Amino acid sequence: MPAARLTRQRALVAVVVFYLLVRAIDAVMIVVAGSHGQRGESPWEVYQDVTTSWDGGWYSSIAREGYPDSAVGADGAPVQTSLAFYPLFPLASRALSAVTGLPFSVVGPALSLVAGAVATALVLVVLERTVGVHRAALACCVLTVFPSAPILQAAYTESLALALVATAILLIQRRSYLWATLPVLGLGLTRNISLVLAAVVVAHWVVAWRAQRRRPAVADQQPGPAVPHARLAVLLASTGVAALLWPAIVGLLTGDPHAYTTTMKAWPGFSTSVLRPPWVEAVGSTGSGSVVLAIIVVLGFAALMSLPVTRAWGVEPWSWAVAYPLYIFLATGVSTSILRYLLLAFPLALAVVPPVRTSRDRVARAVLVGGWCLLGLAGQYLWIAHLLVRHDPAQHWGFP
Repeated sequence: MPAARLTRQRALVAVVVFYLLVRAIDAVMIVVAGSHGQRGESPWEVYQDVTTSWDGGWYSSIAREGYPDSAVGADGAPVQTSLAFYPLFPLASRALSAVTGLPFSVVGPALSLVAGAVATALVLVVLERTVGVHRAALACCVLTVFPSAPILQAAYTESLALALVATAILLIQRRSYLWATLPVLGLGLTRNISLVLAAVVVAHWVVAWRAQRRRPAVADQQPGPAVPHARLAVLLASTGVAALLWPAIVGLLTGDPHAYTTTMKAWPGFSTSVLRPPWVEAVGSTGSGSVVLAIIVVLGFAALMSLPVTRAWGVEPWSWAVAYPLYIFLATGVSTSILRYLLLAFPLALAVVPPVRTSRDRVARAVLVGGWCLLGLAGQYLWIAHLLVRHDPAQHWGFP
């Protein structure tokens, strides 16, 4: 067995074991934080209640009852309905319940936990192709202890979405463009972020085309493989099809082609135009200090993504790390959910894991990553105690 392959296999085992260890620690945190004010519930009941609360309540409703046939109330006004939630995760949970006989409160968090482990392994393989296996493994550890990472064991779609995004990027890296359409379409039934992958496809396409043009024309040298423009065009088109897939299905379910947009209007922070991003409106309404802070954050992010060490992440991880936060800024409302949204921007974990050249650099990096992990675990408890755990028992549905 080649040494490099053996190293990758060991790294895969290590990051998955670390992922499961942190999820076990988070389970204890969930029980401790969720037991405050609760009486008569066992630790297992507390864990189930917390990991299926908030949006988990919507997914549980979909798994048990399916979707409604309208996005409006009796007065014709838009209402919050489960049509706003994509079907792949709840329907997969329903199938698992049918096979195992277990309720959603068990199979939903379990499905998320397993998908998160798979996603962590896929992230390692994606990053290892450009930054090396050791740095990629440390980035997976940083991702695992991100403050909102406990959502990877709750009945939410973050785990499944992360696995599909990493699979799509890996297949693009390997130039398996037609195969990559499958996770892209799956993402279109999981989260409304499939269109962001268009930026990854375009960046990959441009780099491949420019590399072909720069290839020297030597008489005795075999030309490299031509850029498969047709297959790349199909993949690019699939990102748009995936983005329209669930809204189109909702239109068929309800008989109203605008039903998805209608129900989304009832949720906080919805905007009908990218020219009026909710974040821009919120920052602009809170005074000049917030505007200055937002400008500093944007310029700082731009500077970070412009560094040579950052561009060395590889065109596919780098373009996702740029496009996905930009999409969040343009398309999502201002809420605490931003922390779990950012979990999918996994290449940014490399910013905490700098490359090393000397043994002293290696020690400094180990200290940096170790300190981040300790801070991350503390942040996870705060996130669980103050956001994931419901403090009002009547407030079951919403988003942390």
